[in-house]
Amino acid sequence: MVDAGKAAFFRNCGNGKWRVDQHLLGLWELFDNVWSCDDFNTTKADPQIYVRAVEKMNTTVENVLFLDDNLNADQTAKAAGMQVCGVYDESSKDYVEQMKAANDYYIYDFQELLHI
Repeated sequence: MVDAGKAAFFRNCGNGKWRVDQHLLGLWELFDNVWSCDDFNTTKADPQIYVRAVEKMNTTVENVLFLDDNLNADQTAKAAGMQVCGVYDESSKDYVEQMKAANDYYIYDFQELLHI
């Protein structure tokens, strides 16, 4: 069972328009931390981005459940020591079985998180 705690959101794109869009959609308030890769001067392909984010959240990688719809990001977070939950998305539908095999969990709907 994963305990609810702090929530952070990572996005590949830069900070500009994306951050404005999140404010307009009301999503910003759902997260304790919202970062883009630009905030860490690296990409989601670098395990250190996750380690550094966890440090900023004052926790450890063992206490984090990482969710992403991208197999490569999932594998990188796993390499950083996190528990990983793959998330179904049409863009990654060809990798579902690989994601299920590589990750601790796999969901098709976010409501499934209630059962992890």
